[in-house]
Amino acid sequence: MNGRRSGPTTADRYCSPPITATSPNRNEMQNRKLLFPFPISFNYTVSQHLTAVFYGRRTTSASKLSQIFGSNSERTSTSSLQSGLQDLGATSKLATKIAESQLRGADLLERWARDSQNAAIDDVMHQTSQLFRMFSEKQLQFAKDYDHFLKQLHKIADAEKLVHDAEKKLQFLEDREKKLKREIQKAERVLNETRAEMEVVKMFRFRHGMQGIADSYRAFGKNCQAIFDCHREITELVPAVANEDVRRMVYDGVPITRERVENLRRFLIQVICAELTITINRSLEPETAAFYPPARRRSEPIRSRARISQGTPPPPYTPSAPNEEQMIPVFSSSAVKHQY
Repeated sequence: MNGRRSGPTTADRYCSPPITATSPNRNEMQNRKLLFPFPISFNYTVSQHLTAVFYGRRTTSASKLSQIFGSNSERTSTSSLQSGLQDLGATSKLATKIAESQLRGADLLERWARDSQNAAIDDVMHQTSQLFRMFSEKQLQFAKDYDHFLKQLHKIADAEKLVHDAEKKLQFLEDREKKLKREIQKAERVLNETRAEMEVVKMFRFRHGMQGIADSYRAFGKNCQAIFDCHREITELVPAVANEDVRRMVYDGVPITRERVENLRRFLIQVICAELTITINRSLEPETAAFYPPARRRSEPIRSRARISQGTPPPPYTPSAPNEEQMIPVFSSSAVKHQY
């Protein structure tokens, strides 16, 4: 942008005033043609031409050098963004592999417990296998959600590429400003519009993607806590035999473990419904932003104000604000009082 009109303008600035030829004869014209293989008019002197060629070449070389060294920082920024997103993308793949390995391990342990001829171990391991199946499903759902929101961040790199391409086009047109002034003005307008638009889109996608990743982690943490609280509770039903005769003991914890797992399953269904509501509301955000761009820039989105209910703190502390029934799982009182 600073080197605009550097070629011809610099030549006109530093060259001497033209010396017009008043009445050149035919011999002088022939000598001039022999010395310089290009046509020279009466109003264009030799000193002017040499000055324009010298300063024009120097300006072109300087613009090329600035273009080469100026693009290194942009290329480094784009490569850092791509590398960071690739490293973050490994999380979903690892989560999927972990879920599959845990599911295989739980199935093998369930098969072993079935053949152990121990009713307590068989029952608890069967229910534990069910828990690990639910846990694996949640892990796979987490990996899917994580990958979905990470794709939003990948679009930032595409936006950066659009801006970079527009800048390259602008620089190319500036070097040919003498012949392409109209195209240069058009490219400047396109660059300004693209840069402003991409900045707004980048901030929206960054916010949307990062909030989605954070909410996925939070939902995953709630599901993990509920599942493994249930896991610990039903494991307590395995008799801790001290002085009793194990051959005369009867295990009666089957209805308790079944009831506890069913309560957990109902709780997880409620959490899934709440997450689905949040996802639907977020999917409507781009349409709201397209119709009301100024309101989106100056204040919080409309969806945040619509979800605020009586007795809940304002955003960003509770983006979903679930009910108390959804946050506190229903525990069986008989499972807590049951002792051996």
